[in-house]
Amino acid sequence: MPSNVAPSGQSRQYIRLDTEHHVLELMQRAVGRLAGSSVKIRMSGDAVLLSGTVGSWYEKQNIQESIRKFTGHREISNAIDVCRNW
Repeated sequence: MPSNVAPSGQSRQYIRLDTEHHVLELMQRAVGRLAGSSVKIRMSGDAVLLSGTVGSWYEKQNIQESIRKFTGHREISNAIDVCRNW
């Protein structure tokens, strides 16, 4: 019997779950609501790297905290620049 057929004769459906991609997507959505496309997120090993430009220190911290619940054990490296004339 083929491996994609259940014993009852019904086909099984396999879904590949890429959890890192899913987590990155969740973080991008959270940041997108706050800063649009001015902030980029990158995951590298056990670190999440934030970069880009925002208009205030408050925005910078708010963005960092908006992704914290998705980072798990990863360290957040916040390299977002604050530019008041932005």
